[in-house]
Amino acid sequence: MDKYTILTILVTSLVLLLIATNISNASSELVENDEYFGLIINIKETDNGFIFDLIDIDGNTIPCFTNIIIEEQNQLQIVTGTFSEDHKIFFVNEIQNY
Repeated sequence: MDKYTILTILVTSLVLLLIATNISNASSELVENDEYFGLIINIKETDNGFIFDLIDIDGNTIPCFTNIIIEEQNQLQIVTGTFSEDHKIFFVNEIQNY
């Protein structure tokens, strides 16, 4: 083998390795967000953010936590986020007025 063939094989291997690493990292960073629609009530400020309840359109109460300052309660809101592993609290990363 000449030096150009060896160089081509090395560069191709490096590119394939980088592509495989990026695909692996991208898939591990994907987090599926849930979205709920309802009323925000019982807002309490903590040292780390805000806890509140969301009453969804089915009448279920969902305990929530967020770092977002909540301007108003008792208005229809759309909240987006993820549940804790034990599914006891919903971590909100976006709040939108309806």
